[in-house]
Amino acid sequence: DVNSSESFAKYMVGDVNLFFNDQDDKSAAEVEIMIAEKKSRRGGIGLEAVSLIMRYAYDKLGIRKYVAKIGESNSASNSMFTNKLGFKQVSHCQVFKEITYELLVQEMDKLPKVNKYVLRSDSSR
Repeated sequence: DVNSSESFAKYMVGDVNLFFNDQDDKSAAEVEIMIAEKKSRRGGIGLEAVSLIMRYAYDKLGIRKYVAKIGESNSASNSMFTNKLGFKQVSHCQVFKEITYELLVQEMDKLPKVNKYVLRSDSSR
């Protein structure tokens, strides 16, 4: 079972990335998530991964503006970014069928806190 905490460390189910595309705004980053393993979708792993990378980027890289571009048909990701992470829609590109969201964060405690899948090192087991 990929979603169990016992076996979770054995599998790579997807990835989360930050892109620094705005050369004029060093405090902005685009966040992207992909859960490739279908059995691992809709279980909170994506939310945990995005939350962790956003907290890291805030604390270590000084990121205060997060951008996400999501296909309009990806209802799970659109819901996660708006309902659970608090992103707001800023544009909708009909040509690419893509919605762009933004989240401005001035205080770290405004970032979502989720700790369901935080992995322990082998020495702490």
